[in-house]
Amino acid sequence: MARLRAQYYPKPGEQDWLTTVKREVLAVRSGVSICDVSTLGKIDIQGRDAAEFLERVYINGWKSLQVGKARYGLMLREDGLVMDDGITSGLCEDHFLMTTTTANAGKVM
Repeated sequence: MARLRAQYYPKPGEQDWLTTVKREVLAVRSGVSICDVSTLGKIDIQGRDAAEFLERVYINGWKSLQVGKARYGLMLREDGLVMDDGITSGLCEDHFLMTTTTANAGKVM
């Protein structure tokens, strides 16, 4: 069964998506919001060559990522087109947690 995520959450009387999205954006920028990322792919990467591995699967650098920090990563296919993107966090010097898009989690793994 495919998991579906709502694109927006209209309130009664909101006639189009833009009205709803503008309300949601204003609420986020002036208050607090929650983003459910439980559907994202999660890959645990460990070992002495973990940073080197990340350097090879993403187009950007990872050896300089500090423990406790996170970085946006972009993966390309062999033809140079974008395959996936996500955030990878440095848990310790040789341990990282990578997230992938929901749709491409299997391909990335």
